[in-house]
Amino acid sequence: PPLQFRSMRVEDLEPIKALHEEWFPVRYSAAFYDAAVRERMVGTREPLHTIVAEDARTLEIVGLVTAQLTDAATCGDELFEPARDFRAEECSRVMYVLTLGSATRYRRRGIAKELLRRCVLRAEAEAGCGAVYLHVITYNDAAIEFYERNDFSRLREIADYYRIDGASHACYVYALFLSRARA
Repeated sequence: PPLQFRSMRVEDLEPIKALHEEWFPVRYSAAFYDAAVRERMVGTREPLHTIVAEDARTLEIVGLVTAQLTDAATCGDELFEPARDFRAEECSRVMYVLTLGSATRYRRRGIAKELLRRCVLRAEAEAGCGAVYLHVITYNDAAIEFYERNDFSRLREIADYYRIDGASHACYVYALFLSRARA
């Protein structure tokens, strides 16, 4: 379908929540959705970058990405420790992808790829932003293949990162280093 892209709006709350519940085993709080449709991080005034893909004919939301620009020094998981090509003096911030997905019946049509591309472009436009990074649960082979096809590199594994239905699960940290972050 022809697509149009825009930021999230307050009236997107229910469809966004339904899509997240379809896509992810992690259950997000009502506060997450409330903040997301207002383009703010939960409990802060920090901006949340959102891009919604919708069918231009029906206006149905068919995909979305949420991402946060954060300080590289305090991103919380020593992300860049194994990445020898990162130059901290040039890159003080990173873009963290919280969620990315496309509706099941719209998969394999390039929607997630386009959303990710737009997220990367937004990161590149931010002064001092050196990378886009994210976490992927280790058993999500489709997501792992998707990020690797889109030039993300696996940096490391974090044990017990997710807690789902009472069980702990590891994740991989993936990053795409932006051109100015390379040595």
